[in-house]
Amino acid sequence: MIKEEIKAQKEKVRQMSRLEQFRYFWYYNWIKIALGCVALLLVVYFALTIYHNRNNESIYVAMINSVMTGDDQQALMDGFVQSRQIDTTDAPARIHANTQLLEDQIGNLSLANSQTLQAYMETGDYDVLIADEWIIRDYASQALLRDLSTALPEEMYEQVKDRLVYYDYNDGTHIPVGIYADDITKVKDYYPDSVRPIISLAAKSPTPEIGVEFVCYLLEE
Repeated sequence: MIKEEIKAQKEKVRQMSRLEQFRYFWYYNWIKIALGCVALLLVVYFALTIYHNRNNESIYVAMINSVMTGDDQQALMDGFVQSRQIDTTDAPARIHANTQLLEDQIGNLSLANSQTLQAYMETGDYDVLIADEWIIRDYASQALLRDLSTALPEEMYEQVKDRLVYYDYNDGTHIPVGIYADDITKVKDYYPDSVRPIISLAAKSPTPEIGVEFVCYLLEE
């Protein structure tokens, strides 16, 4: 009986005009098509973001969930490159501070932002990551953050040892992966009071020394 009904339905569809067949198809498949379009847009967004940011930078910093303006970003980077006399003619110093990620909310935009950040961390584009604690712990769990006990110079490590953020790995290691920055002027001024920002160093940065130098700059009052 069911096979006969299916056969009859197929025959009915075959007798429809092309416009009627399209309407029939759309009625029963629009949800699948819509989801496919969303997935395609996310892939295109991700690819274009990578493409437009493919140039080499002298340093690339990500400040997630910050409230920085374009002028704030320029001022912070100008202060850094001038203090270290870095030539940015062919390799600009950049801050990406437009990404907003909420722990308990996952929409299409949030998903795209999360995927882009993940890709940049994995490919070594970012040198420094400044973000909420839940984001820092997420990337620490993936071994995408450096061990600050070995990454920082001894004098700097002593300076920040009382404000370190640790991550406990399954093998029993207890590793410092971040620095609480809620009392560091060059960071806290760009975050709302509800956020306690943490500074971390990206594990896959091809120039880890520049990230260390940036942290040193942030600590200078």
